[in-house]
Amino acid sequence: MPHTSAIRQLFCQEICKPDTEMSLDRAALYVALEEYPALDVEAYLKMLDDMAASVEKQIPRNAPTYEVIDAISDRLFHQLGYMGTTMHFSNPIAIHFNDVLDRRVGVPITLSLVYLAIARRVGLPMVGIGFPGHFLIRPEDPTFDGWVDPFYRGAILTRQDCQFRLLEIFRQPVELKDEYLQPLPSRQVLARLLTTLKMAYLNGGNPRKALVATERILLLFPDRADEWRDRGMLNYQLNHFSEARQDFTRYLKLVPNPPEDASFIQGVLNTVQ
Repeated sequence: MPHTSAIRQLFCQEICKPDTEMSLDRAALYVALEEYPALDVEAYLKMLDDMAASVEKQIPRNAPTYEVIDAISDRLFHQLGYMGTTMHFSNPIAIHFNDVLDRRVGVPITLSLVYLAIARRVGLPMVGIGFPGHFLIRPEDPTFDGWVDPFYRGAILTRQDCQFRLLEIFRQPVELKDEYLQPLPSRQVLARLLTTLKMAYLNGGNPRKALVATERILLLFPDRADEWRDRGMLNYQLNHFSEARQDFTRYLKLVPNPPEDASFIQGVLNTVQ
């Protein structure tokens, strides 16, 4: 059973690769490995290999993109029964990648990671789309006109559908901006996964594990001021006062004039040694 520092090192090794060479499914399993130290990463990667092999059997040679997507969606959502859940607000079981593969239940980003992993293995490169309050994917094929929503059983969305999805999510009119439909680099996708996990831990009243998720976001993006602020808040809540002071000091270097929390943070810096 690997030690926590060794597990963190595996994660660091993966995210230090060039973005195009990074394995999102492997990195997601390394995230889960800190929660489940006995997890067999290679066994779960083999599970994805086997799922992709079964999809390949359903795809005719030189099949167009739409047929490949139909085959992946049919395998995942109809034959294997993968489905979406909203339980992630306080339960990380729908976020850790191994749990999603075992239980076949996930949130938008984790179901998207399963879909992306299968698509890559069958030769259809796809990218994550950082849709607000949700997560979509789409093939890199420029002839494909639409976006795929794994949370809704692989539904193919038009731009108008995406506008309606925003209305469903926010329950008020929201303008669909082009930036909402842009591909995310792999590092950004991992950050979205970790942010979802962090919020689940916070909503579940577990600041210690929320701190662990925050630390891994900072490994991806060391200059994210809001994450240094959050890490400081979590360390302060956990009575890690020295660490909180260091975090807030770093935050103020990145954001010299914070808008709302300046008085609290300065108070901590003045009192915590």
